[in-house]
Amino acid sequence: MGLTSFSLKMIRLADGGPDSLTDNKTIQICTDGSKAEEGVGAAFCVFQNKILHHERKGQLTNMSTAYQAELPALKEVVIYATEFLNK
Repeated sequence: MGLTSFSLKMIRLADGGPDSLTDNKTIQICTDGSKAEEGVGAAFCVFQNKILHHERKGQLTNMSTAYQAELPALKEVVIYATEFLNK
């Protein structure tokens, strides 16, 4: 699971989850795209102060690869972050 934390002044990429960063004021966004026998899916979730504030999940066709599943998760994060920063 990839972790992206950002502020108005900084973007930082790191591996880990919501417990991997110590700055509770930072918004943390985790993304995941994966393929298993049950199907192919993409998701992201948003944490602040280690509390889940938003999540979005989607399913792709079974012919999709795990790499293809990563792209919709990243796309949705960009849309979410853009909307969040423009509020």
